[in-house]
Amino acid sequence: MDGLSPDIEKSDVYDKTGHPCRLDFERFAERIGLPKKRAASVLDMFMEIPQETYALIDHSFMNDKMKRTYKRVIEERETRFIRQSEKNRYYAQLPEHHSHVNHVRKQEIGKTL
Repeated sequence: MDGLSPDIEKSDVYDKTGHPCRLDFERFAERIGLPKKRAASVLDMFMEIPQETYALIDHSFMNDKMKRTYKRVIEERETRFIRQSEKNRYYAQLPEHHSHVNHVRKQEIGKTL
């Protein structure tokens, strides 16, 4: 991700693993001016592997070992993508009432994380 956006703050997941998670893609979408709603709808398409994918692999000409490997690679990439950063997990735990207070608290926490 360094090549696409060297000046965007990386998630804690990226810092720990070297692989981007959804938060990194959300930040990139914001950077290129994609509206949040549109970015979310695009990213949501990658949250789950369509079952047709497995059918295509199963009916391919790959040998059984390659089929298993291919499925494992796809599932690993999906897992990397859907991992949440620590910051996102914290935000999800904040109570939704008192939205103004939470908004300010989220801003303050975001600066310290």
